[in-house]
Amino acid sequence: MRNNYFDFYNPSDVGGYRTAAPKPASAVETRELNVNYLVENTVNYNTNIGLHNIDALVGYTFQKETGSSTKVTGSGIPDDNIPNIGGASAFSATASRYVWSQVSFLARLQYAFQNKYLLSGTIRRDGSSRFGDQTKWGNFPSVTAGWIVSNEDFFPKTKVVSFAKLRATYGQSGNNQIGSYSSKALVGPSNYVYGNTLGPGFSATSTPNPNLSWETKTSMNLGLNLGLWNKFNLTADYYNSTTQDLLLDVPIPEQSGFTSSIQNIGKVRNSGFELELGSNAIDLGAVKWSLMPISLLIPIKYWNWHRGNSRLLQELTGIS
Repeated sequence: MRNNYFDFYNPSDVGGYRTAAPKPASAVETRELNVNYLVENTVNYNTNIGLHNIDALVGYTFQKETGSSTKVTGSGIPDDNIPNIGGASAFSATASRYVWSQVSFLARLQYAFQNKYLLSGTIRRDGSSRFGDQTKWGNFPSVTAGWIVSNEDFFPKTKVVSFAKLRATYGQSGNNQIGSYSSKALVGPSNYVYGNTLGPGFSATSTPNPNLSWETKTSMNLGLNLGLWNKFNLTADYYNSTTQDLLLDVPIPEQSGFTSSIQNIGKVRNSGFELELGSNAIDLGAVKWSLMPISLLIPIKYWNWHRGNSRLLQELTGIS
C-alpha cells in the first residue's frame, strides 16, 4: 500500500509565466492511495521411487490493485499570511480512479532419473482485466530438458572437466503491461452547445479494442555448462526469442476523431550467443580469489511489422 500526500504553495512574491510579482498566491494539495494485494495458494507433492524423483506443484494466484488520486487547486489567496490552501477564495478539483486484477492457474511437473536426466514442464493460464471481454485469457506452456553428462559412466574422469551439462528450454510468457482500461472506450468532460446554451457533458477520449489481448513471447534456448579444474564455470548459450502481438500505441487517421489506438501489432525476434566465465573461491593460502562472471553477448534483432508499415516502425522505434 502507498499513501502519498503532496502540498504545494506558490507565494505572491514569486512571479509566474508572463505574470510579474506581486500576484495572488495559489496552493495545490494532492492525495494518492494505491493498494495492491496478492494471494497465492499452492500445493506441492514430492516422491522418490527407486532412482526416480518426481516433484509436482499446482497453484492459484489472485492479484488486484486499486488506486485513487484527488487534486485540489486553490487560487485567489490575498496574501501570504495563510500559506496553504485554506486561504483560497476559489477552488477546482480533479479526481481519478483505477482498478485492475489478474487471475492465474498454474501447474509444474519435474522429473529426474539417477541425477542424470532432468525434465520439467509447466503450464500457466492467466486472465487479465486489462484486455477485451472475450480475450482476457492466455495459455503459456514451457518445457525444459537437461542431461548431466559428467554423471555418466562413460564420461572421462579428468581434472580438466569436472562437470558437464547439456540443457534445452522452450516456453512462452505473456505481457499485459498497458493501461488498466486500454481495451475500453473512455470518456472525459467536454462542453456542448444546446440551443444557445453551453452545457457540460462528456465525449469519447479513446477508441475501444475488444480484441486486445496478451503480447506473447516464445523463447528457445540451448545451453552448455562446464566446470573446469573444479574452479572455473563456463556457460555457453544460444537463444532465440520471438515476441508477437506487440502491445503498441498505433497512429490512426485523425478523421476518426482520435490520433492513436492500442493494438496487438507486429513482432520482434531476438537471437544470439552468450558466453560467461566465472569461478568459485580459489584458495591461495592467506588470500582467497574469485572471478566475477565475464559475459560476451552477440545479439541479433529482427523486426517484422504488420502490413510492412515502415512509417509506423520509424514512428514507434526511431528505426528507419
